[in-house]
Amino acid sequence: MCLCLRCSLSRWLHTPNGNSCPQCRTKVTARNIISKLFFDQPDEDAEEDPSVLRNELTAAKAKLSEKDKEKRDLTKEKDKLEDRLVTIRVTLNELSEQLQDEQDKNKTLKQQMKLVDIHKKQAQQAEVDAKKLRKKLVELERLQLLIKGSSSEAEDMIQDMGEGAESARSLARHLTVLKKEHEKVKEMRRKSAEEAERYRKELSTKRVQCAETTKELQVTQDQLRDAKQQIQNLTAKNKMLKQELAEGKSTPGSRATTKRLLLESPAPLLIKKPCLDGAIYLDDETIMPVTPEEENFTQRRNNARLKREKKEFDWKPVKTTSVAETVKKDLRDIGNFDLSPYPHHQMGARTIRETNHRFGAVNKGYNGMGGHEKILNLQPRIGKPLPKKSKFVSRSRASVPSRDPALPTLDDFITS
Repeated sequence: MCLCLRCSLSRWLHTPNGNSCPQCRTKVTARNIISKLFFDQPDEDAEEDPSVLRNELTAAKAKLSEKDKEKRDLTKEKDKLEDRLVTIRVTLNELSEQLQDEQDKNKTLKQQMKLVDIHKKQAQQAEVDAKKLRKKLVELERLQLLIKGSSSEAEDMIQDMGEGAESARSLARHLTVLKKEHEKVKEMRRKSAEEAERYRKELSTKRVQCAETTKELQVTQDQLRDAKQQIQNLTAKNKMLKQELAEGKSTPGSRATTKRLLLESPAPLLIKKPCLDGAIYLDDETIMPVTPEEENFTQRRNNARLKREKKEFDWKPVKTTSVAETVKKDLRDIGNFDLSPYPHHQMGARTIRETNHRFGAVNKGYNGMGGHEKILNLQPRIGKPLPKKSKFVSRSRASVPSRDPALPTLDDFITS
């Protein structure tokens, strides 16, 4: 049953082949669409519809043409495959023949290799036999020479011994002795060969050791060369240091300069430093005043020494502060003030030193390292008191006397 609606017919007319009715194949346009319902029902009469038969025939012809086309395509493909199969068979036959030829050649080569191996083994065996025969030939030649050389002696010996049983026994004994001697000679030759082999091995070992020793000797020579170079460098450095030390040494006449430089250098606290007042402290509780004449003489002597040192060391004058002059004046006034009527008001050396060191000072002096530099002194000066004489006290010999600690030296100061 085929149901034809207006929407389906409109869709059919818009297709490329939609210019006819899908049922009766008559030309139809959108204006003359006939809205009908068609029902597929068996006709009451047995007659076939010509349009249906025509459609079926057209469909059968189309299928037949398609089948014919497929048949032709398959036939062509079959022909191609047959041609290819023929070509493959020909190629297979050729390859089979080549394979057979190669197999035959391989078999032939294997047989030839077997024959070559057999000939090679025979040649090796023949070579070994030839070596043995050569050795035997050499031995026979030596034996022949020995026989030829001793035949005359043997004939003379037989003639001397004569003929008879006793002479035969003597010859047998003589031959036995000769045989033993020959065995001894063979044994000696064998031992000599063993010793020669051992010496040969030892020689190879010694050569290896000699090569290693040569390498070690070369390394040692290189090290010795480096050590000599270092010694030369150190010698040159030592010479240069000695020269610098000789140049840095002071003249014999400048002992006072050295002493002053030592006192002005940054030495340990136990070494006494100079004071500005010029007083000499013999004890912690005693002050020795200085007269104006002595002070002027000391000032002139110090000025002359300073000029000599400035000329010797090529120093440049350094401007000092006014604080030193003020302190020096105060100390001079204190030193000139007579306190003898007031013994309980006398100032000790410690008080004067404390007054002297309430101010800093900038000095230029020996720095202990071979040069001179400016020194800023900010620490209080501590004078070293003179050792007091101890009274004699009787002690037993069993008691061990106490020793004073060693005083610091210039060497310890320089090394520190």
